[in-house]
Amino acid sequence: MKSLRAVAAVAATAVLLAACSSEPEAPAETPTSIPPATQTAAATSAGQPVGHASASDGKGDGKDADLVAVRLDGDDQGLTVKYTLSKQLPIWTAETAMLMVYAASLDGNHSWQLAVKWINGEPGVFVFDNTTAQQANLDGRLQVAGKSVTVTYPAAFVSALGPSFKWGAYSTLDGADMDACPNNDGALNLASIPFPSV
Repeated sequence: MKSLRAVAAVAATAVLLAACSSEPEAPAETPTSIPPATQTAAATSAGQPVGHASASDGKGDGKDADLVAVRLDGDDQGLTVKYTLSKQLPIWTAETAMLMVYAASLDGNHSWQLAVKWINGEPGVFVFDNTTAQQANLDGRLQVAGKSVTVTYPAAFVSALGPSFKWGAYSTLDGADMDACPNNDGALNLASIPFPSV
């Protein structure tokens, strides 16, 4: 079985290498955010992903990165991913932590990673095209508030997904696979949920 770690390792890990946060843990009620992305993208548009899709996982098997639910909302501005965890993600204490949506075209010939990765508490948001091995690092569009993490990917960076695709969500801590949403009982079926939901 190919591990999620092996899949994610293809993407460059140097999304942000800033100094460590001096706070041991952020207060659950205080959102943290990063300024909006300023980059431009020359993505080939296949049609903007518009609509909604969600998945849930009630097994409680992800330890400190346990995913409870993930929701995708797409409109003409971009794609927003909201991760809900069973507890606050230990981004200030783990060496690395990552939340990722793995998306694939309906024919399975093209795939992407839409991710946020923390290195020593500092976040980096990126889109990695697995087919072309091209990565776009974004300046922000991230909010962390208690047990939820919300990331917005601008339209220019997700238009290549097209109006319909398959997806799945994953979490890692310190390089180890922690959870999948929906839970796949050990089988790494990276993209199985249709977007938008029927």
